[in-house]
Parts: sequence; C-alpha cells; structure tokens
Amino acid sequence: MEFDYYRAAFRKKGGHALLDDEAVPFRAIKNNLRYWVADPFVFERDGETYIFAELFDYLRRRGVIGYSKLKANGSFSSWKEIIVEPYHMSYPQIFEHDGEIYIVPETGSGHTLDMYRAVDFPDRWEKSANMAKDVELADTTLFKRGGNIYALACDMGRTKNSELVLYKVGEDMKLCPTELGCVVNDPVTARAAGEMFEYGGKLMRVSQDCSEEYGKRLNFLEVDSDFSSYYREKTVKTVDVKDLNIIGIKNPLRVHTYNSSENYEVIDAYSANKSLLNLFGRLAYLLYKKLRG
Repeated sequence: MEFDYYRAAFRKKGGHALLDDEAVPFRAIKNNLRYWVADPFVFERDGETYIFAELFDYLRRRGVIGYSKLKANGSFSSWKEIIVEPYHMSYPQIFEHDGEIYIVPETGSGHTLDMYRAVDFPDRWEKSANMAKDVELADTTLFKRGGNIYALACDMGRTKNSELVLYKVGEDMKLCPTELGCVVNDPVTARAAGEMFEYGGKLMRVSQDCSEEYGKRLNFLEVDSDFSSYYREKTVKTVDVKDLNIIGIKNPLRVHTYNSSENYEVIDAYSANKSLLNLFGRLAYLLYKKLRG
C-alpha cells in the first residue's frame, strides 16, 4: 500500500545541478505515518544538513512546518514538526540575515504573512515580524539584490496561480508595493517553486506550471530586471517529472518544488495517495464540517 501524496527527495550536487543534469537520481525521504511532505528547502549550518518542509497533517487537515536532518549514514531522520498555527502553513523559505536564521512560510489561508526567528535552531522558533496583514499570498519568495530585499508572491486574492507581484521589503520587514506591481501574468510561469539563485552569472527563478493542473512541472527562468522600472524573464528549461529519476517513489505524477544548497538539491513529487489515516482524517473532517452546519 502506498502512503504517499507529496514526498521530498534529495541528491548530492557533485558538480552538477538540475539545470544541466537530470540523470543523476534523487532519493526519496520517507514520510511519517501522519504526514505527507511538500515544499522542501535545504539548509546547511555548522556542517549539518537539514530539509525544512510543509508537513501536511492527515488529522489536523492542514500543513505545519517541520524538518528532517541528514544522518551520518546518508539517510534523513524522521520528520519533526516545529511551527504550528491554526491555519495552513507551507513553503517555508529559510535563510540567514544579520546573523539570525529566519523562516517565512506561506500562510495565505490565515490572511497574513509572518516571519519566524530561530530561538534555538532548529527546534524552537518565535514569530518575529508581521510582514503583511489581510493578504492571501502564495509561495512568497524573498531575495536580495543591490543592497535591497525584495519579495515575489502570487496574489491569490487577484487570480489563482497566475499573477506574480513584486514587493520591496522595508527595514521593519514589512512588504511594500512597488511601481512594477504584477510582473508576470501567466499560469504557466507565475507561481514560485523555490528560492531564486545565481547560475552562470545570471539570476534564476524557478516556477511551477499551473496551466493544466496545480504544480504540473518546473520552469527555470532567467530574470532581467532592475526591480524598479522593468522586469523581464525568459524560460531556459522546463523539467517534467518524467524527466527525473526518483528512487523510492512509484509512478510520480507531478513535481512542483526545487531548491538547493552548496552540496544538495531537493525536489518534491506527487504520487497516488492510499493512506488509511488520510482517509480517516478526511472523513472525520467532512463529518465535523457537516455537524457545524
């Protein structure tokens, strides 16, 4: 019986990257009985490697944020939840800034965007800043350019998965609108699929193709912008799940996240879900909603 829905997978870089080498296999990380795992971000710190991700809780019926740690034998530890809110959480972008470690997860269903600071990394976190209120932003992705911090996010209050909006992040970590506003209006390329990164001297953005269905495949896009007067991007590569070799996931159907660190790359993949615990949780949730009217 399969117990998967989304599942994270990793591989060592070894001088290659997904942009120029799809053949080297990814190895799936086992899901816990209670969760499926999506939106992985890999983070290296003090010689240790961690993957932070959305853990979708079959019983709570929403995502929480958790992590897994690379062990000495080359496998990853069991997933551990670390940030839980009364609304769905996903896409936990993790980064260092001014000597501190932060996570900015997607919390669009809570109509907020918040930043969390590590109090005792990697297990204890506190909410350190509210970046925006009364918003429904998906997959907010922060990046630095020219001494400034910017953010790109899909505004789900406008149109689902098709409008990518550029923000500037103020010194108080608040999102500030820019004159450019919506910089992409296309369900094929708008919604983010991971952190932005440098490749061959170019700024790259990775996105997910949502034109046919949610998170069908990955796009790698080269960004040309001064982030004040113009924004252009062009697709340099598209990666379908059938192009990948993923050990440990049977019949993967979609791939919708890619991230990397100095030594590792991570993706997630969707496959058929036959978890009895998920079925029980779904039925209990539907019954609860019916009883509440």
